[in-house]
Amino acid sequence: VESVIGTERLEKLVQGKSSIFEIESIMPLMEHVRQFEPKSIKSLANRIEQERIMVDHIRSILFLIADGAPKPGHGGRARLMRKLVRGFLTAKKLLKISEPQFNHALVERVSDIYAEHHPALMEARSLVLQYILEESALFERTLEKGIRQLDSLLQIQRDCLSAEDIVAIEKKLGVPSP
Repeated sequence: VESVIGTERLEKLVQGKSSIFEIESIMPLMEHVRQFEPKSIKSLANRIEQERIMVDHIRSILFLIADGAPKPGHGGRARLMRKLVRGFLTAKKLLKISEPQFNHALVERVSDIYAEHHPALMEARSLVLQYILEESALFERTLEKGIRQLDSLLQIQRDCLSAEDIVAIEKKLGVPSP
Protein backbone atom coordinates (compact mmCIF):
# COMPACT_ATOMS: atom_id res chain seq x y z
CA VAL A 1 0.00 0.00 0.00
CA GLU A 2 1.37 3.41 -1.02
CA SER A 3 1.16 5.83 1.89
CA VAL A 4 2.64 8.89 0.15
CA ILE A 5 4.40 9.73 3.41
CA GLY A 6 7.82 9.13 1.89
CA THR A 7 10.75 7.27 3.37
CA GLU A 8 12.42 10.40 4.69
CA ARG A 9 9.30 11.57 6.52
CA LEU A 10 8.80 8.12 8.01
CA GLU A 11 12.47 8.04 9.04
CA LYS A 12 12.02 11.51 10.61
CA LEU A 13 9.11 10.25 12.71
CA VAL A 14 10.87 7.05 13.78
CA GLN A 15 14.04 8.93 14.73
CA GLY A 16 12.12 11.74 16.48
CA LYS A 17 13.71 14.49 14.40
CA SER A 18 12.12 17.83 13.57
CA SER A 19 13.31 17.90 9.95
CA ILE A 20 14.22 15.36 7.27
CA PHE A 21 17.59 17.13 7.03
CA GLU A 22 18.41 15.83 10.52
CA ILE A 23 17.80 12.13 9.78
CA GLU A 24 20.60 9.59 9.67
CA SER A 25 20.59 9.23 5.89
CA ILE A 26 20.67 12.96 5.11
CA MET A 27 22.65 14.53 7.97
CA PRO A 28 25.96 13.14 6.64
CA LEU A 29 25.27 14.95 3.36
CA MET A 30 24.66 18.23 5.18
CA GLU A 31 27.92 17.76 7.09
CA HIS A 32 29.70 16.90 3.84
CA VAL A 33 28.59 20.19 2.25
CA ARG A 34 29.73 22.13 5.34
CA GLN A 35 33.25 20.72 4.99
CA PHE A 36 33.62 22.60 1.70
CA GLU A 37 32.21 25.95 2.85
CA PRO A 38 34.66 28.73 3.61
CA LYS A 39 34.73 29.80 7.28
CA SER A 40 33.39 33.26 6.36
CA ILE A 41 30.09 31.77 5.15
CA LYS A 42 29.05 30.60 8.64
CA SER A 43 27.37 33.97 9.22
CA LEU A 44 25.27 33.86 6.03
CA ALA A 45 21.65 34.35 7.09
CA ASN A 46 20.18 31.66 4.86
CA ARG A 47 23.18 29.29 4.94
CA ILE A 48 21.19 26.32 6.29
CA GLU A 49 18.47 26.87 3.69
CA GLN A 50 21.07 26.87 0.89
CA GLU A 51 22.72 23.72 2.29
CA ARG A 52 19.32 22.02 2.33
CA ILE A 53 18.58 23.10 -1.24
CA MET A 54 21.93 21.79 -2.38
CA VAL A 55 21.51 18.39 -0.69
CA ASP A 56 17.88 18.00 -1.76
CA HIS A 57 18.58 18.99 -5.36
CA ILE A 58 21.61 16.76 -5.83
CA ARG A 59 19.69 13.79 -4.41
CA SER A 60 16.78 14.53 -6.75
CA ILE A 61 19.05 14.91 -9.77
CA LEU A 62 20.80 11.63 -9.03
CA PHE A 63 17.57 9.68 -8.55
CA LEU A 64 15.93 11.23 -11.63
CA ILE A 65 18.90 10.39 -13.86
CA ALA A 66 19.03 6.86 -12.45
CA ASP A 67 15.34 6.66 -13.40
CA GLY A 68 16.09 7.74 -16.98
CA ALA A 69 15.39 11.48 -16.88
CA PRO A 70 16.77 13.44 -19.86
CA LYS A 71 19.58 15.98 -19.64
CA PRO A 72 18.65 19.52 -18.61
CA GLY A 73 16.75 21.40 -21.29
CA HIS A 74 13.27 22.57 -22.22
CA GLY A 75 9.99 20.74 -21.80
CA GLY A 76 8.78 18.34 -19.14
CA ARG A 77 11.38 16.41 -17.19
CA ALA A 78 14.23 18.16 -19.03
CA ARG A 79 13.00 21.52 -17.70
CA LEU A 80 12.74 20.08 -14.20
CA MET A 81 16.31 18.80 -14.50
CA ARG A 82 17.49 22.28 -15.56
CA LYS A 83 15.74 23.89 -12.59
CA LEU A 84 17.23 21.37 -10.17
CA VAL A 85 20.75 21.71 -11.55
CA ARG A 86 20.54 25.50 -11.56
CA GLY A 87 19.12 25.48 -8.03
CA PHE A 88 22.09 23.36 -6.96
CA LEU A 89 24.53 25.70 -8.74
CA THR A 90 22.88 28.78 -7.21
CA ALA A 91 23.17 27.36 -3.69
CA LYS A 92 26.79 26.41 -4.38
CA LYS A 93 27.53 29.96 -5.55
CA LEU A 94 25.79 31.54 -2.54
CA LEU A 95 27.73 29.25 -0.19
CA LYS A 96 30.94 30.27 -2.02
CA ILE A 97 32.01 26.67 -2.56
CA SER A 98 34.77 26.76 -5.14
CA GLU A 99 36.59 23.48 -4.52
CA PRO A 100 36.98 21.79 -7.94
CA GLN A 101 36.28 18.30 -6.55
CA PHE A 102 33.14 19.31 -4.64
CA ASN A 103 30.58 18.14 -7.21
CA HIS A 104 32.27 14.78 -7.64
CA ALA A 105 32.68 14.29 -3.89
CA LEU A 106 29.05 15.13 -3.13
CA VAL A 107 27.61 12.97 -5.92
CA GLU A 108 29.82 10.12 -4.78
CA ARG A 109 28.72 10.56 -1.15
CA VAL A 110 25.02 10.59 -2.05
CA SER A 111 25.28 7.52 -4.26
CA ASP A 112 27.32 5.66 -1.63
CA ILE A 113 24.64 6.29 1.01
CA TYR A 114 21.73 5.09 -1.15
CA ALA A 115 23.42 2.55 -3.46
CA GLU A 116 22.60 -0.49 -1.35
CA HIS A 117 18.88 -0.03 -2.01
CA HIS A 118 19.24 1.79 -5.34
CA PRO A 119 22.15 0.27 -7.31
CA ALA A 120 21.29 2.29 -10.45
CA LEU A 121 22.65 5.38 -8.67
CA MET A 122 26.20 4.14 -9.14
CA GLU A 123 25.72 4.09 -12.90
CA ALA A 124 24.09 7.53 -12.89
CA ARG A 125 27.02 9.31 -11.23
CA SER A 126 28.98 10.14 -14.37
CA LEU A 127 25.87 11.47 -16.13
CA VAL A 128 25.05 13.68 -13.15
CA LEU A 129 28.53 15.18 -13.23
CA GLN A 130 28.38 15.64 -17.00
CA TYR A 131 24.99 17.37 -16.84
CA ILE A 132 26.14 19.67 -14.02
CA LEU A 133 29.26 20.59 -15.96
CA GLU A 134 27.32 21.31 -19.16
CA GLU A 135 24.57 23.25 -17.41
CA SER A 136 27.13 25.17 -15.36
CA ALA A 137 28.63 26.71 -18.50
CA LEU A 138 25.17 27.75 -19.75
CA PHE A 139 24.21 29.05 -16.34
CA GLU A 140 27.35 31.20 -16.06
CA ARG A 141 26.46 32.87 -19.38
CA THR A 142 22.92 33.43 -18.11
CA LEU A 143 24.23 35.02 -14.92
CA GLU A 144 26.63 37.28 -16.82
CA LYS A 145 23.80 38.45 -19.08
CA GLY A 146 21.52 39.00 -16.09
CA ILE A 147 24.17 40.95 -14.18
CA ARG A 148 24.74 43.21 -17.19
CA GLN A 149 20.97 43.83 -17.41
CA LEU A 150 20.78 44.46 -13.67
CA ASP A 151 23.70 46.92 -13.79
CA SER A 152 22.04 48.71 -16.70
CA LEU A 153 18.74 48.99 -14.84
CA LEU A 154 20.43 50.20 -11.66
CA GLN A 155 22.26 52.95 -13.55
CA ILE A 156 19.00 54.16 -15.07
CA GLN A 157 16.85 53.81 -11.96
CA ARG A 158 19.39 54.81 -9.31
CA ASP A 159 19.55 51.75 -7.05
CA CYS A 160 15.81 51.09 -6.97
CA LEU A 161 14.22 48.37 -9.06
CA SER A 162 10.53 47.80 -9.65
CA ALA A 163 8.90 44.43 -9.10
CA GLU A 164 8.45 44.17 -12.88
CA ASP A 165 12.21 44.62 -13.42
CA ILE A 166 13.02 41.90 -10.91
CA VAL A 167 10.49 39.51 -12.46
CA ALA A 168 11.89 40.26 -15.93
CA ILE A 169 15.43 39.46 -14.82
CA GLU A 170 14.29 36.28 -13.13
CA LYS A 171 11.77 35.01 -15.69
CA LYS A 172 13.02 36.31 -19.02
CA LEU A 173 16.74 36.00 -18.40
CA GLY A 174 16.64 32.95 -16.10
CA VAL A 175 18.58 34.55 -13.25
CA PRO A 176 17.46 32.91 -9.99
CA SER A 177 16.51 34.87 -6.93
CA PRO A 178 18.37 33.71 -3.80
